[in-house]
Parts: sequence; C-alpha cells; structure tokens
Amino acid sequence: SGFRKEKINYISLGINSKNIINKKELNKNPEKYFLFVGRIIERKGLSWFAETILKEFNDYSLKVVGPIIDQLEFSKAISNKNIEYLGVVSEDELFNLRQNATAAVVPNIYLEDDNDFEAFCFVTIESIAAGTIIVASNYQGIADALQNGKIGFLPEPSNKESWISTLNDVVRMNEEEREIYIKEGINFLSDELSWDNLFQETEDLYFGLIKK
Repeated sequence: SGFRKEKINYISLGINSKNIINKKELNKNPEKYFLFVGRIIERKGLSWFAETILKEFNDYSLKVVGPIIDQLEFSKAISNKNIEYLGVVSEDELFNLRQNATAAVVPNIYLEDDNDFEAFCFVTIESIAAGTIIVASNYQGIADALQNGKIGFLPEPSNKESWISTLNDVVRMNEEEREIYIKEGINFLSDELSWDNLFQETEDLYFGLIKK
C-alpha cells in the first residue's frame, strides 16, 4: 500500500480485564468436549471439523454455539451424533462452557474465491480469558490474535494431520501442564492485551505524535 514498515505503529485489539478469569477458578479437570463458537458458515469449518477431525476422538463430543447462517453447513455438521447444538446462549453460559471445555476450536478452512476475511477473531482471546485452551487455524487474522502461536495452538487450515496431531497434544496434557499453559495465556492477556494497557498505548502514541 506504499506505507513504510518503520513508520507503522501497531496496537492490538484486546479484552476488558474484568472478563479475564481469576486463576483460582481454573478448571483443572475439564469435561470431554470441544467447543465451537461462531456464526455457522462454511469458511468457519464446522462441518469439516465434524466430518474429518471429531471422528478421530471418539471419547469427545463437540458443543456448538452460534447462529445458523448457512443451513446446508449446519445440516452437514449436525448429522454427527457427537455434536450438540446449543443455539445462542447468554454470556454467563458461554463463559461456563468455555471454562469446562477441553479446548475451544476455530477450524477455519481454505475456500477458493472467498471474499469474506477473518480479521482479529475475538473468540480466540475470549476463550483464553475464560480459562481454556484454544486451537485455531493458522489463517488470516487468527494468527495475529494468538500472537503467532504464543498463546494458542495453530494447526494448519484444512489439514487433517496437523489438526489431529495438535488436538492430541492438548488432550494428552496432564493437570499440571494444562494449568501452566492456561495461566501463561491469562497472564499475557492481563499484561499485554487488556483494555487498560491498550488504551494507555493509544494515548501515549497520540501525545507522542502531536508533540512532534
């Protein structure tokens, strides 16, 4: 676009610190389900995950939260008996679902000629804030939200082997490993991506510019 990188100041999007779970409330023994949250459309990868990945984890179910936008996509996904569609739920219900999940998944897939773009993907950091592990496709703005894998797992989009391997790493975590990983994500949100910090960065940048 003609902008020089050294002239660009980047301030991330973030989350209200009041929505970050107290570390004393972490669930060290999650229930055996994965959680999908988002609009049900093809590029979000729900049916792909149901048909390709979920069947490799027989002990796990998939709980789905979000509005149905693409009825065909929903029909293909819900045909799997291990999927439970919960519709649109309250914020408190969603927080509890995230807190108790083995992992929250964002399985976006490649689509040719798709003009819809995944930007920052807030559900990733919202899941971390609720005290769960996030597994999301390494695609478009998702990687930015997860700090290129620093605070979440990033298997390759539309890649069965990558997704299965990554989810196996998550489900095989012992209690201590899981607790440490989740706490590191929460600490990063608090230290780097809370609104208080980001507002201060914005203010400092603004006054730095006008002084020039």
